[in-house]
Amino acid sequence: MIELIKGLLSTGGYEITLIYFTPGIGYPYLLDMPIRLMELKRTAKKDLSIFSKLYRLIRNFKPDIIHSWGSMSSIYALQSVLLYKRAKFINGIIADAPENLTIKNEDYLRGRLTFPFSDAIISNTFTGIRSYKAPPKKSHCIYNGMDPTRFMNLKSKQSVLNSLGLKTDEFVAGMIAVFEGRKDYETIIKAAAKLQEQKHKIKILLIGDGMLKKSMEELADSLKVKNVLFLGHKPDVENYIQLLNAGVLTTNHPVHCEGISNSLIECMALGKPIIGTAGGGTNELINDGYNGYLIPPKNPELLAERILYLFNHQAISEEMGRNGLKMAMEKFTLDRMTKDFINVYNAVSKKL
Repeated sequence: MIELIKGLLSTGGYEITLIYFTPGIGYPYLLDMPIRLMELKRTAKKDLSIFSKLYRLIRNFKPDIIHSWGSMSSIYALQSVLLYKRAKFINGIIADAPENLTIKNEDYLRGRLTFPFSDAIISNTFTGIRSYKAPPKKSHCIYNGMDPTRFMNLKSKQSVLNSLGLKTDEFVAGMIAVFEGRKDYETIIKAAAKLQEQKHKIKILLIGDGMLKKSMEELADSLKVKNVLFLGHKPDVENYIQLLNAGVLTTNHPVHCEGISNSLIECMALGKPIIGTAGGGTNELINDGYNGYLIPPKNPELLAERILYLFNHQAISEEMGRNGLKMAMEKFTLDRMTKDFINVYNAVSKKL
């Protein structure tokens, strides 16, 4: 969403109001952007007073487009969409691609409630559109886009290696994700244990934070894993991605199916081969054997094998990285994403 705001501001002609419900901005540089920021404080997770508060804001701002980002935001926007008929509704509810969705799934139910009143429905994967059974005529797949300037002027690679106590001849694989149940950190930690048994110079960086971080650290201790570094949250994550020889994203499939993973795109943008759990949007991101590998869920043995293969075949690893960089520059740029959103905005605006 923030990348889109940056892209829209760079084109000019857009006045943007960002209304958020979670306390705290989280991204301080938003304060320096020429946009209007409004926090609607919730007294509970599902605060019904937000409906009327949001409508008053909408009526005051008189937007041409109401663009929701996330399933609860789409629900909160619904009353304003119905009452303030001058605005077109861009429904950005689809961010993942679960299998076998039913009405018991909260996000799916919210989709069924809001799709009929949407002028356009946005998903970051084609798989997500099919998973949510979104109406094809209203639905648009717009892949996430990255600003390439993020990957310029990075810290010295050697200085970052030194700060972590890593050596230049070590092969480094890494996973960037929140420590939550939808991510499968258990598999990558068990893969690290198997790689450690073979005494190869392979280190695993785990970058992120969350409620399961402590339990995963305890798992690593119980397996006597010494080749894993828990780095916590890194706002300057690009400086650490540059260290990687391979990017990894293992997903807890019984709980979650990915949309388009920003962390994997970031790895591709820095020319790294990637390995991800098959399913969902990851299948649209990884061309198996071309820019990385798809692996079945909960398979630490195969993950360790793929990492070891890249370790032993440097030329193939570098070729995959170049292929991934090419894909990133063709499909996952900020310019391309911004143009796709503007095309949708223009198409629905013609109906005004």
